[in-house]
Amino acid sequence: MNNTLCLLGGITLLICGCGDAEISHVMGKVTYNGQPVTAGLVSFEPVEGGSLPYGISIHDGRYTSSSGSRIKPGKYIVRITAPDLSRSNLDANAGPNDPVPPTVPLVPASWNVQSKLSLDLRPGINEINFSGEKMTPPKVERLDPQ
Repeated sequence: MNNTLCLLGGITLLICGCGDAEISHVMGKVTYNGQPVTAGLVSFEPVEGGSLPYGISIHDGRYTSSSGSRIKPGKYIVRITAPDLSRSNLDANAGPNDPVPPTVPLVPASWNVQSKLSLDLRPGINEINFSGEKMTPPKVERLDPQ
């Protein structure tokens, strides 16, 4: 009986979380020219400094912070990078010592090195979608509860 209670208590903590209200979980979709971004990175750089940027991988148009991420709520500059896989010159027969050709970026500089996009991450779940067209900064759609 005690083992059952311990198991149920553990499952409850797993489902409800550990109650760390000072952590932000970030997830969403990234599309460019109406298509999901196949691969890339969404980076959240603290405006105030004091810690390193948080990078979250994009897979098949979606990104989500891992359960072990310790993203603090606050104001961040967002930078999105993604290679144009259709225009890459990667050689499938290249060896480990062969030079890697430069990648061609999919999204414009206004999405990454010239980004002026800033967001406030709140404690808890932040569901944020990014979308855009050729040569325009990304548009933001927040779906998380206010």
